[in-house]
Amino acid sequence: MINYEKILTDFEIKIFYEGLTIKDYEDIKYYLNCIKNELFTTSNYYRYNDLQVHKIRLESLKRTLEKTLFRKIHQDNIKYLRENTFLLPLVYSNYNQEYIKLYSPDSYMFSCQFHIENTPSMGVTFSKNLFFCFGCGSTGNQLDYLMQYEDLKFLDALYLLAQIYLIPFPNNPFGKNHPLVTKYQNTLLQKDFLNLLEKGITRLNQNYSQNENYSFIQKQYQILQSQIIRIKSDKSDPNFQFKPKSKTKTFKLDIPDFHEKS
Repeated sequence: MINYEKILTDFEIKIFYEGLTIKDYEDIKYYLNCIKNELFTTSNYYRYNDLQVHKIRLESLKRTLEKTLFRKIHQDNIKYLRENTFLLPLVYSNYNQEYIKLYSPDSYMFSCQFHIENTPSMGVTFSKNLFFCFGCGSTGNQLDYLMQYEDLKFLDALYLLAQIYLIPFPNNPFGKNHPLVTKYQNTLLQKDFLNLLEKGITRLNQNYSQNENYSFIQKQYQILQSQIIRIKSDKSDPNFQFKPKSKTKTFKLDIPDFHEKS
């Protein structure tokens, strides 16, 4: 029996540290076919529900890869954006609950913004910039969140995220006074959000200073704090250098039949 939870965890770790490749895209398609076959044959109620969740998560990864493998923006620009912007304030901009629970070293539990629920079940892991709903299976990073919540195409989400964090992408269709830009930037400067951030930092320092990921999480908090100071001053990111995409280099996927995979 395939351990899809481990496979998904390995993919998500690789996304963060290395990024996924065309080979990973092929593997994801293979595992999706395996899940579809098992959904058709399994009679175990709990296994069936687990498979549905795994299917949703793998489909989200597949969509993300399809949007990035055939991108019109150079990979280095997308990588910079992913590493220097943050998901937490985006989710906070759209929350509608009185209390946000902090759990694990740097995770926050929100009510899911993609389905109706009575008990909050959407976790946001700050340092990894990932969200996952334990109820409906919605998952992804900053770009996935903007695409799903704001109903945007990949490039539009990319440009919006860049403008929110004042990362100077040329010919950005989102001006600084665009309502979505204003909404998300205002959250970064809100006292309530800054208080939540400070609470998370204090909790990390008091309870998780011995955690193996402590230094990295602490550094991510520091990066966000510096981003907030810069955005408050209305200054573009001075460290970003836009890299034009080569007009001669293209990606061609040669996906083997999944039955051929051993």
